[in-house]
Amino acid sequence: GHLPEPVLTAFAAVDPRDLVNDLRRERTSARQRRVVHAHASVRAVVDRLLVDAGRRGVRLPSLSALVASNRPSMIDNWARLLDAQDYPDLEVVACLHGDDFTEADEARARELLGDRISIHRVPADQTLGDALNTAVEHASGDVLVKWDDDDLYDTAHLADLIHAREYSGATLVGKAPEFTYLAGLDVTVRRLKTTAEGFSPTIGGPTLCIGRSDLRDIGGWRRSRRRVDSLLIEDVRAAGGTTYRTAGFGFVLMRAAAGRHSHTWAAGDDYFLSRSVDQRPGLDLEFAGITAPADVVERWSS
Repeated sequence: GHLPEPVLTAFAAVDPRDLVNDLRRERTSARQRRVVHAHASVRAVVDRLLVDAGRRGVRLPSLSALVASNRPSMIDNWARLLDAQDYPDLEVVACLHGDDFTEADEARARELLGDRISIHRVPADQTLGDALNTAVEHASGDVLVKWDDDDLYDTAHLADLIHAREYSGATLVGKAPEFTYLAGLDVTVRRLKTTAEGFSPTIGGPTLCIGRSDLRDIGGWRRSRRRVDSLLIEDVRAAGGTTYRTAGFGFVLMRAAAGRHSHTWAAGDDYFLSRSVDQRPGLDLEFAGITAPADVVERWSS
């Protein structure tokens, strides 16, 4: 009688047959942990007790999602995915990088995200690191999360990161870079299958999550055009901070077909295929444990 109803429901809904298959067991575990941390963690229990007693609860940290993009064509992708996030205290800080954006592009982002978004222009001659630092300057959240414009995120992605930060106590957290969709081959691959929950420098760059004060203390993002994610991981560890990797479910690195658009990380399909431990035809959302807006998924599937 002391467990919250969502926790009881999450465990009662499990089919024992799902615990025989390795992938389904891992995916089930990740979903159950998500519910437990949301409703039965120390913070969640204390919050509920305080509210029941008519006192102020223990709020989740405010969060700023940092988007640095030089592709007007991707606005619907990142804005719709952020709009679908279930995190309660979220702002979006978008830095439009370069000269290709129009007022209509800005209007479209505001149409999708409303007053949760602030938009800032960054000249083309500045680096990706400069654009991210501009976003940080305008962010007000306690915690900052890097959000790439062309990847696919589950609706609970931000909550997953905040939970991992809460229970690990790490300076920098992120998801394991396990799942990749290769649009040119129309296949979803799983790679780097390792123990997900643990302290590690191997973290998906588009999922990095760090406290605003911690980022300020190490000097912000490096002023680099490439490798800004790995450089941040290096800087955190060099400063004595810790880096934690949570489960990779709920995030897919999207790799466009050749010629569709360029990626900051210039790895070809062969790189991902050679490291694959499992594959599925098409864009397989169940494989990667993702729920996302249908129109965003359709964009990649078509």
